[in-house]
Amino acid sequence: MVEEEALATSMPEASAIGGLPPKLPIEAWCRSLSYVVRGNCLPRLCPTNRFFKRLISELLSWEGAAVTLVTRELEEQDGRPRFDPLIPRWSLCSNIFADFSEAHCGAKRKASRRCFSLLSHHCSEARGLFVNNWCLMERDGLACICSGFPSLRHVELNACDFLSHTNCARIFSAHPELLSFRATFAPKGVMSHDLVNVAPRGLMAFGYANVEPEDASVLEALLQRCPLQHLWLARTTKFSPAVATLLASATQPLISLSLPETVDEQAALAVARSCPALEMLCCWGDRNAPALNKVSDFELRPSRWASLITLRRSGSCAEPAANGALWAPYAQSSVELLSPDI
Repeated sequence: MVEEEALATSMPEASAIGGLPPKLPIEAWCRSLSYVVRGNCLPRLCPTNRFFKRLISELLSWEGAAVTLVTRELEEQDGRPRFDPLIPRWSLCSNIFADFSEAHCGAKRKASRRCFSLLSHHCSEARGLFVNNWCLMERDGLACICSGFPSLRHVELNACDFLSHTNCARIFSAHPELLSFRATFAPKGVMSHDLVNVAPRGLMAFGYANVEPEDASVLEALLQRCPLQHLWLARTTKFSPAVATLLASATQPLISLSLPETVDEQAALAVARSCPALEMLCCWGDRNAPALNKVSDFELRPSRWASLITLRRSGSCAEPAANGALWAPYAQSSVELLSPDI
């Protein structure tokens, strides 16, 4: 990663006049800067010198970058949110991380809604959309997700309002090339054939699914349609022997699996033994960890939550991902990416 001090000292002439370094084209500086820039690091980066401030407005500086926004940055400056002029420059960014906590009323709600609309319109190359703590996501953001972001491959809606399966189907229909999707669904809703019929055919990671144990045909259709490698069932969903059989016989062997708290220790052990490619297994609820650890091919791993037990197949290097799940399309956690530090 390029250090800002090194960049500043390497171009004294540019710092003095705001021009370009004499021996390095602007494209090279933009490519270097794209490893550093994120939305919320600009207050520390721009004051370094005028040349940096100029580079920030270049589209190439944001190519492939992970841009970030938090609620406090949506405050108005000169009569409009600070990031309004910058968002159009993000058309080449790769990932978008947004935390809209406390944006549920008044000016903050209006600003977050406007910000998300601009993102959906301008960020045509973004492959990942990761939204945190937006309690009004369905009402204020769903339409933008469905009408914008044409290049999306990965979506996470973390700690947002409960997503209905009908609205999930709308997202799937709008983005048939999705590879991963993770959200918290309404607890009383269950996955339907209408959702499965529009599920992206390349979907390889899906959570947190609510299934109907009395009608396993929906889960069977999902496993036949999508090459799922990572399937995470909702913590409160029901479980049955039919569901366990489907998980073990999936056309695409599962690599990671999260089981609900309704699964007892013996059933969890049976599932772990019956999935030959499984590398990581999570079980929710208050369980007998030593009993689960008796699976000869698995070892107990530390967990960030007391009510979650994580098992890893012996010999595997798999670890819980940066987002707390068993897989993520990025290496840094949202907390790290949303940090104002460079």
